[in-house]
Amino acid sequence: MSVFFNDDYVAAEHAFDTTRKAGWIADALRAGRLPKVELVDPAGHVPLAEQAIESIHTAEYVEALRTGEPGDLASSSWFPWDTGIWLAALNSTAGVLAAVEDALANGASSGSLSSGLHHARVDQGSGFCTVNGLVAAARHALELIDGTVVILDVDAHCGGGTHSLVTGEARIRHLDLSVNSFDSYAPEGNNRLVLITDRFDRFDFDRRYLGELDGLLAEVPNDTGLVLYNGGMDPYPVVSIE
Repeated sequence: MSVFFNDDYVAAEHAFDTTRKAGWIADALRAGRLPKVELVDPAGHVPLAEQAIESIHTAEYVEALRTGEPGDLASSSWFPWDTGIWLAALNSTAGVLAAVEDALANGASSGSLSSGLHHARVDQGSGFCTVNGLVAAARHALELIDGTVVILDVDAHCGGGTHSLVTGEARIRHLDLSVNSFDSYAPEGNNRLVLITDRFDRFDFDRRYLGELDGLLAEVPNDTGLVLYNGGMDPYPVVSIE
């Protein structure tokens, strides 16, 4: 299995988990943690990523990410701006585009160590998300396949940025399972948001969570050509490690 990454994923100067975890995971993979996973540099997809970002986000926001001006827009993802923000956005987006092509070419899973995606909106960032790589990947996939592209999002928080960008796109279905109401929205069309915020004991919560996930998987259309899995691990500790 190919997993895309290069050091520009972690180019931002501001250091905390969202800007650094890709590097930690890459280090573990290089050390042989998962022998069947190969790290691949997506740098060849950077020009395509730049085009994708420009097609998704407003020109003013993209220019702010490139230059840092105006400052409030450049930092709207909640990071202090530096030149590494744009490098990280470009290469992270290149990774998801490369993973789409790799998965379709090989008929198998592929991945990217991209993070900070699903809260970004057309004209600004939000919630530590700079550009919406999920939407970039989905729209790129539509050019390569027939049928539906499904975005399955299990990050703890709701993907309101993604939903705002794909609403009305008939061949993209957004299935979102969340345990935190941040960035919640009223889903439109065939899109679904399942938000579990009431508290159960541990066993009952896990059982309900898995049941809701099974329900969303059952809604994946028969004509689906690709599933984009936004694999957030932050539902823990609401959902147990087990």
